[in-house]
Amino acid sequence: MSPPHRPSPAPAQRGGPTIHVAARLALLGQTVQAALHGRDLPALCLRLPDEGTPWARSLVRPDDLVLLLDDVDGPGDLRRARERVATCPARCIVLTSAPTGMIWVALMSSGAEAVLSSQVSLDDLVETIQHVLAGDDVVDPQSRASMIREWEEVTSQFEEMAGRLSRLSPRELDVLERVSRGESVAEIAEALGVALTTVRSHIKAGRNKLGVSSQLAAAAILRRRHDIEGVGSTPGSSRTQA
Repeated sequence: MSPPHRPSPAPAQRGGPTIHVAARLALLGQTVQAALHGRDLPALCLRLPDEGTPWARSLVRPDDLVLLLDDVDGPGDLRRARERVATCPARCIVLTSAPTGMIWVALMSSGAEAVLSSQVSLDDLVETIQHVLAGDDVVDPQSRASMIREWEEVTSQFEEMAGRLSRLSPRELDVLERVSRGESVAEIAEALGVALTTVRSHIKAGRNKLGVSSQLAAAAILRRRHDIEGVGSTPGSSRTQA
């Protein structure tokens, strides 16, 4: 585990906005900080808050800019990244290794000014920073609104499915997870020490609770269980609610 970030001392008086670089890996944050310094964009390294921990508002002001470097490797990472974006008191640009798609849409819907690939060139990063600092819309407002609607639809579907999953009994969940891993009814019955009819009964009850008509459909839902349960409501951006 890398040592925690040590925030660079802020100047006693700041005239314009400050650029903060927040990353899981201190070395990565320091590398980006140095690259920005080389382009006459002084930046400070900022400690990335732990889950549920608020940003240091004594260091970050509403007119500042935070570069959030986050790989977003899984549902838990996405939830944490969305929370950090939504609660950030400053404008936020996210750099991530996650492929373009719903993860980017989720981060935009949480209030990110822009989402960029971690492979972005320094020239493009600097240009995006300059646009955000100038108050320009990096993403077309209509495109942003469309992405937010798309994410809200996905969230609604996932939350509904999460509710159905929560109705499964522990044994039904266990059996369906085994089905999703490709185990046969006979293999499940032998592993659990129960009759074939008991396994089939659990599968049927689980299908009914999930609202699907086939074993394959139930297995497909279970394979996405962690994604479904990882998508939760994130508070709206504190800057837009202020």
